[in-house]
Amino acid sequence: MLNNSFQSRFIVGGVIPVVLFYLLHRTGQTLTGAIVAGSRGLGVTVITYWLSREVNIFAVLATTVNLIEIIGTLMTRNHDFYLAGAAIDSFLYAILFLGSLLLARSLMQLLVEATPQGDKFSESFRQQPMYRKAWQIVTAVWGVAYLIRAGLLVWGQINLSLELFLTIRTLSNFPLFIGLMVFSYWFPARYWKKRRAGNGR
Repeated sequence: MLNNSFQSRFIVGGVIPVVLFYLLHRTGQTLTGAIVAGSRGLGVTVITYWLSREVNIFAVLATTVNLIEIIGTLMTRNHDFYLAGAAIDSFLYAILFLGSLLLARSLMQLLVEATPQGDKFSESFRQQPMYRKAWQIVTAVWGVAYLIRAGLLVWGQINLSLELFLTIRTLSNFPLFIGLMVFSYWFPARYWKKRRAGNGR
């Protein structure tokens, strides 16, 4: 449903940098670990652009967060800037999803219609209010979920040990993304079926 750069950002980009950071932290090179992890994330974004030759909002957000991580870490010599990157990332995604609800087409609707799967929806069906409403609900769920994750990560960075915080940061990435993907596939069809049964539009 979602394009490859979006999926790679959530899946690949969320784990490998954390592993690199923690391994270097364990050898007493915490600051180096933060710089390497942040640079690696930026490298993934650059390579993804070079291969696809496409600029999208997710790549822009990823680059912005990576630059904040790297520049902030280098200027302050404090690895907290890298650790805060995930919360900033989640907050920006939440704003992006929720903000798109003010547009004629929500972000999830735009993403779906930009993929081959979106071609299965006829033009007449796309004009029905229930089609737009379903994607608005899905988009809102994504936005709220990432807003909650951002808050959880801020709390965790302040109150938890580094090891526990990194565990929560990593585990809240995979299950959340997978859960939201499953919901995005499951909910619209169920919603449309229910509306049709009630003769709703």
